[in-house]
Amino acid sequence: MPLNEKLSPERFIQDFPEFEGTPLVEIQRRITRAEVYVSPALQTLDEWDALLAVELMTAHIITLDTQSGGNNGILQSSSIKDVSISMMTPPTNGMFDYLMSQTEYGKQLVLLIETRTIPYQFVGGRFTRVL
Repeated sequence: MPLNEKLSPERFIQDFPEFEGTPLVEIQRRITRAEVYVSPALQTLDEWDALLAVELMTAHIITLDTQSGGNNGILQSSSIKDVSISMMTPPTNGMFDYLMSQTEYGKQLVLLIETRTIPYQFVGGRFTRVL
């Protein structure tokens, strides 16, 4: 069964009850967006992790869309007269990590993707030289 048939707004609310007040139509729109955003990672995840990844991205999108203020922290300072704007560089490895760090759901999604898609490497012992 395809992933989009397993994840419904009702299932999302069951797994994330904090979004119970969100209209089902809005949740479905965000599920569709979430599938597009995480689709490259879904190919390397098993079925359960892929479903969780889409749910976490959906929760992340809903949270970002409902946050007030519109400023996600990049704008450091501004002024009106003589127009002065100061922007700060995101303190992360890249823009994806920065955007995901805006909510707890995004942080969990990055952790899920990184732990499930990056192969484990064994670094053993200490450095030995051959003479």
